Amino acid sequence: MGEAADALEEGDLSGALDRQAEALEAMREGMRRFDDAMDNK
Repeated sequence: MGEAADALEEGDLSGALDRQAEALEAMREGMRRFDDAMDNK
Protein backbone atom coordinates (compact mmCIF):
# COMPACT_ATOMS: atom_id res chain seq x y z
CA MET A 1 0.00 0.00 0.00
CA GLY A 2 3.03 2.20 0.29
CA GLU A 3 3.30 2.29 -3.48
CA ALA A 4 -0.29 3.58 -3.63
CA ALA A 5 0.58 6.35 -1.19
CA ASP A 6 3.65 7.25 -3.24
CA ALA A 7 1.62 7.43 -6.43
CA LEU A 8 -0.98 9.59 -4.72
CA GLU A 9 1.68 11.96 -3.42
CA GLU A 10 2.97 12.27 -6.99
CA GLY A 11 -0.52 13.23 -8.18
CA ASP A 12 -1.09 9.93 -9.98
CA LEU A 13 -4.63 9.10 -8.85
CA SER A 14 -5.11 6.35 -11.43
CA GLY A 15 -1.82 4.72 -10.47
CA ALA A 16 -2.66 5.04 -6.78
CA LEU A 17 -5.98 3.25 -7.30
CA ASP A 18 -4.28 0.53 -9.33
CA ARG A 19 -1.62 -0.02 -6.64
CA GLN A 20 -4.29 -0.06 -3.92
CA ALA A 21 -6.33 -2.65 -5.82
CA GLU A 22 -3.22 -4.81 -6.30
CA ALA A 23 -2.38 -4.59 -2.59
CA LEU A 24 -5.91 -5.57 -1.58
CA GLU A 25 -5.90 -8.52 -3.98
CA ALA A 26 -2.55 -9.68 -2.57
CA MET A 27 -4.02 -9.49 0.94
CA ARG A 28 -7.06 -11.51 -0.15
CA GLU A 29 -4.85 -14.14 -1.74
CA GLY A 30 -2.71 -14.32 1.40
CA MET A 31 -5.80 -14.83 3.54
CA ARG A 32 -7.05 -17.57 1.18
CA ARG A 33 -3.71 -19.36 1.42
CA PHE A 34 -3.66 -18.97 5.19
CA ASP A 35 -7.18 -20.39 5.41
CA ASP A 36 -6.20 -23.31 3.19
CA ALA A 37 -3.13 -23.99 5.31
CA MET A 38 -5.21 -23.96 8.48
CA ASP A 39 -7.77 -26.35 6.93
CA ASN A 40 -4.99 -28.78 6.00
CA LYS A 41 -3.66 -29.10 9.55
